Amino acid sequence: MCKSCGPGQCRDAPTESLPLKIECPVCDGLSCDECGDGYFELTQCPKMELNREIMDLIEDSELAKKGLMPVRGGTLDQSSWFLKSAQVLWAEETRIENEKMGY
Repeated sequence: MCKSCGPGQCRDAPTESLPLKIECPVCDGLSCDECGDGYFELTQCPKMELNREIMDLIEDSELAKKGLMPVRGGTLDQSSWFLKSAQVLWAEETRIENEKMGY
């Protein structure tokens, strides 16, 4: 998400009329108290919605994808919340790439 955007220049920003729907990581799109209908809707550039901690998580998950985990050691040394969060981010990236390719 937003890898090709520059600072303050979102190239494909969602809007109120065309929101970006992201599957809820809590219920996997099945509907829960966190999301209501299985999805979250973003109506502005996703970077505008994210705080520094979330940006750090995204950066750490990108490094983890390349084998550089945030905590020294293997997968078992990582916190479960980080591993689950990284899996959610990777799944969303895959979904977006598949959508761009028309799958």
